[in-house]
Parts: sequence; C-alpha cells; structure tokens
Amino acid sequence: MCNFNAYVYSLLYLYVSTGVPLFHVSTNVLYVYSRFSWCFPHVPHLCFGLHVKIKFNYAKPLIEEDIKNWQKKLEFEKQSEWKKRVTAVNQNLKVKELTKEYKSKYLNTNKRVDLRYVLAAYDPENETFPVYIKNVDTLFIKVPIAQAPTFKEKWKNDVKITPNYDIVNDRAAIVSFSFKLGNNVYKSLNNYVPDQNLSANIDLPEIIVDVADNKVQTTPQSLQKVKTQPVTIIDRTIDKDIPVSSVNSSNTFAFIIGNENYQNVASVPFAVNDAKIFSEYCHKTLGLPKENIKVYIDATYGKILGALSTLKQISQAYKGDINVIFYYAGHGVPNEKNNEAYLLPADATPSMLEACLPLSGLYSSIGSIDAKQVIVFMDACFSGSRRENGMIVSARGVAIKPKKDMETGNVVVFSAADGSETAYPYKEKGHGLFTYFLLKKLKESRGNVTLGDLADYIKTNVSQKSIVVNNKSQTPTISSSAQMQDVWRTMKLFRK
Repeated sequence: MCNFNAYVYSLLYLYVSTGVPLFHVSTNVLYVYSRFSWCFPHVPHLCFGLHVKIKFNYAKPLIEEDIKNWQKKLEFEKQSEWKKRVTAVNQNLKVKELTKEYKSKYLNTNKRVDLRYVLAAYDPENETFPVYIKNVDTLFIKVPIAQAPTFKEKWKNDVKITPNYDIVNDRAAIVSFSFKLGNNVYKSLNNYVPDQNLSANIDLPEIIVDVADNKVQTTPQSLQKVKTQPVTIIDRTIDKDIPVSSVNSSNTFAFIIGNENYQNVASVPFAVNDAKIFSEYCHKTLGLPKENIKVYIDATYGKILGALSTLKQISQAYKGDINVIFYYAGHGVPNEKNNEAYLLPADATPSMLEACLPLSGLYSSIGSIDAKQVIVFMDACFSGSRRENGMIVSARGVAIKPKKDMETGNVVVFSAADGSETAYPYKEKGHGLFTYFLLKKLKESRGNVTLGDLADYIKTNVSQKSIVVNNKSQTPTISSSAQMQDVWRTMKLFRK
C-alpha cells in the first residue's frame, strides 16, 4: 500500500510541476518512476507487451523433439527418398518452419486486448505524432505534415489501429503499430528490436546417415569441431578502477545512446561498451545520480525520439535549472542528394532516410531545451563510412562530406571526425578511438577538466593515434552555438 501511495503522490507531483495530464502515462510514468524508484521498487518495467510470463524458449525442447522424429525413416518411405530428405539443408529449413509455427501460436496466445490510445500534439520538425498507450509506453507515427490535420481530426472515429507482435528478449511484445485511415496506412516507428535468428538457438545434431542400419547417427553440437578465429587481446584498463568523485551533480542529466547491433547494416564495434562505460564515468567520476543517467542500447527511431521527449519534460520540470550531457556512439549517414547528415537508428536502413533522425533535427531539439549547458559527444561519422573498413551507404563507394549543421541554444558539440573522415575503433582498447581518449582524460583528471583542455587532449591524441593504429587520419572537431562561443573553453562537464 505504501508503494501505491508513493506512486500516486509521484504522479500528482508531476502534474503540479509540469501540468501534464495524469492520463498521459507512458514516458511520464517512466520519468516519475526513475525519479521516485525508491518509493516503489517492485513496479515492473513498463513497455509494449513485455508482461508475458512464459518465455518463447519453452518451444526449444519441443522443436528439438520434432526434429528427432523428422529424422527417422518413415514406415512407407524408400531408403533413397529418406536419404534425400534427411540432409543438413533440409533440417535447417525444417527448423525454421517449426520455429515459425511455434512463434505464431505463441504470439497469438499472448496478444493484449486492453490497449488504450491517446494522440498527443504533432511535432512538425520530425513530422510525427506521439501516441500515449495507457500504462504501457509512447510510440511515434510518421505522418506527412500536409496530412497531419486530417489525421488528427479523424483520429477518434476513423483511424483503425493494429498492433504488430514479435519476440523481444524472448517474450511476446508489440514492436510497432499500423494506423489505417482510408487508403493510407501509417506505421509507427519501432520502439523495440525483435530477436533475430530464433532458430539458431536450437541444438541441432550433425547428420550421419547409416544406410546399413537405416539409422541417423548424430554428434552433439557441443562436440563438433569449431574453426578458431584470430583473437584480439583487449586492454580493459580504462574500464576498471574508475575514479570516484565527491562532487554531487544532481542537476546534470546524461542521455547516452550506444547503437552497435543494426538489423540492416554492419555493426559498430564496441558501441555498446562505449555507452556503458561512459555512463559509469558519468555516475562515478562526474557525480551524476544513477537515476539522472538514461542509457539506450541499440535504440530505434522511436526510442531516440522518446529520449528527446523525456529530456524536454525534465527541463520543464526543473524550469531550465539543469545541465545536459548527450552521448551517441553508432552509425551516421549522409543524404547523397543534399549531403544532409542523419543518425541511423538500430532498426533503420540508409536507403530509408525518413526513418532516420536528421542531425539538424537533433540539434534543433536539444538547442530549444531550456538548460544552462548542453554538451554533445558524437562518436560517429556522417560520410557513409563505418568504424571498420568499408561503406554503409554510398553507392559510389566514396565517402561523402556532409553539410555542417549549426547549433543553437547553449550547446557545445564534440564530434569524432571531420568532414569525409571515418570515426575508427581502437580495437586493442575495446572502444571507439574518440571515446577511448574522452574516457582517458576523464580518468586522468578525475573529471575536473575544462572543456577547452578536454578538446585539446582529444584532438591531439585521436589524430596522432589514428595514423599509428589505423594508418588513416581522424580529426575530432568542436563546435558551439553563437552564445557559447566565448565561454565554452572554460566550462566543465559538472556544475554544482
């Protein structure tokens, strides 16, 4: 009962301080929950459909048993037909078929029927409508600005909503929604990345057909020989013995995104480790309370927009008396037609830029936030290159020099690379090269460093080390809004 009362009081606090209606739950509840988590530690994580108690891995032994039965020679099956049927290729196809069948049954059994939707105010910059799903989460719908007034007018009576289910973290979940109005279908931006290669978790025996005995002999997968791969020894010194500061940065908030595992393009080596270790430095070295640090791993477009929405709500609740650190490690891509730069969400593809976040839109969003200072660390490049050799976007096979976006508000931006350069990894250290030297300076200085000294250190060390370990240039850049131009070098990451 105490926990429930605390929950109610927290919602009332949010309403009084921000004016947000109480029935607009979702992101607001997540914010209240993070601020007052000590009051109700047993409240489960609120997200699309992850309320299902039975995991999908219940099907694993069933599929394995079905495969054993499939391998057996049938009573009325000729030996030649049996040998042709029971092959490794056909077995893999059978596993995928069975996985699909069990997945369909599992998702149909665990559908939600208690969903209630509230359409929020339109965001013309990103051309999206936020939709609050009561007691669940917030999603975002891409609606062209010319169609937005009609969509809002007909929302209550004419828009048909269909949830799309998949498996996330081995449980049934709603990963997106379809909104149909007349002949137009609008799809929400994914908030969650579905589990990939579900059939790969099945333990398959090696097939050895014994013609004489009409048997299928098997070798457990664990006993099969595995080809060894070259091993890179990683020095984790920077990840350990993180200095602990006595400073209390209670009004500083960090939003940290680490996009490593992409659905449609090559991964970004070490991006998850970059994000996690940077978050530890924010807490231990810069003195941010844990609840002030929001970490998003393999963030979809919807998650990134949700993060920006949460940041805006926090700024309003604190009436601008906050400092912000925004960190991103992942892919950036350019628009080959106009050289506009974009952040690439984990579920997006470079050929569908409408599902990517324009860098200009990001800077506009964080620049409009009422905050004392906003420091951005961007460990990404926007030339179409990737951390390892190769391209992720350019059909011409050459790097593109993206158009520079101007910052507004009290913003300072540290970028990992200049122009058409690539933001490289530092494999021996298990980080992006830019992030490694950012962390190294924080460790050496125990966080007590001006932005000017931090900038000089990162630029010098990254440009030097990139030539040595990657044999290519990488030149970090620092830019700021006009109002920060004369003061940013003397500023620090934490302010009491």
